[in-house]
Amino acid sequence: MAGNKSLNYEALELRRRGGRWLKALRESAGLSQRDFARLIDIEYYTFISQIEIGRGRIPTEKYAVWAK
Repeated sequence: MAGNKSLNYEALELRRRGGRWLKALRESAGLSQRDFARLIDIEYYTFISQIEIGRGRIPTEKYAVWAK
């Protein structure tokens, strides 16, 4: 069980780091969370916030859209 907790922590930390990276890119582009949500066709801009704090995951079918 302890190993499983370690993996969960590692995954969470990777999501948090990715979220911080995404936020930095979004801000350097001068986009608000609402602007970014519109660009990638996400209905709720609060989803961007969840990604940026590491609490959400980008849907796999949206990887290409987010990458652009």
